[in-house]
Amino acid sequence: MDTDASNAWAALIGIVLVPGGTAAAQVAVRHTEGLVRGFLVLRTLEGETLAGGDLSQESRGGRVTSRMVFHFKDGRSMTRRSCTLSGPVSAW
Repeated sequence: MDTDASNAWAALIGIVLVPGGTAAAQVAVRHTEGLVRGFLVLRTLEGETLAGGDLSQESRGGRVTSRMVFHFKDGRSMTRRSCTLSGPVSAW
């Protein structure tokens, strides 16, 4: 078994054996999310560009909507959308 696999197993066993689990406390929200606009480039580890894209996020009435699009060189595209609700209290 290689070192990475051994470390992964050790971490998994440590998480499973932790008494009490991983309960999260509620955290008061100080600032709500707002408008985001970004232009993305997806590259290989060697630096070759695979795709260009954009990211947008807006907040309206406690609902945060995000959209990410990548346009690949071969003509394909990938779109991911998510919508989350934000309120006065959020748990981490």
